Amino acid sequence: MQFTASALLLAGATFFSSASAAGIFAMNATAQPGSYVTLTVLNGNVGDNPVCNQTVAIGDLPASGTIACNAGYSVSFTWDTQNAAIMALYQTPTAAPFTYAVPPISNDQTTYVFGFEDDFPDAEASKKFVEFHA
Repeated sequence: MQFTASALLLAGATFFSSASAAGIFAMNATAQPGSYVTLTVLNGNVGDNPVCNQTVAIGDLPASGTIACNAGYSVSFTWDTQNAAIMALYQTPTAAPFTYAVPPISNDQTTYVFGFEDDFPDAEASKKFVEFHA
């Protein structure tokens, strides 16, 4: 039987989507212009407490602020316009700062919701995937 690269990619994507996630990196926010921004960062194992999480008061847009984080982590944000992503400058104890665009998900013209999530398979699922394709 002959496999094409696209067939292997599809098989890999199917395997990873059905594999259990052990790790997670996510940024989620809710905001009201002229009122507040709540920003949460998950970076670790599924089920761990957030490494950053706080609600801060803001004025009119554009707005900026700093969110409380665990020791060694930091995140600051800017939010320029109502329909724009929140730009979050994030740093961990082991990596240089990186700016993430936290995209808008929804709004009801009062409360705006932003977020993204990346899940990572557990070590056992990753090992099985490598063994399957070796």
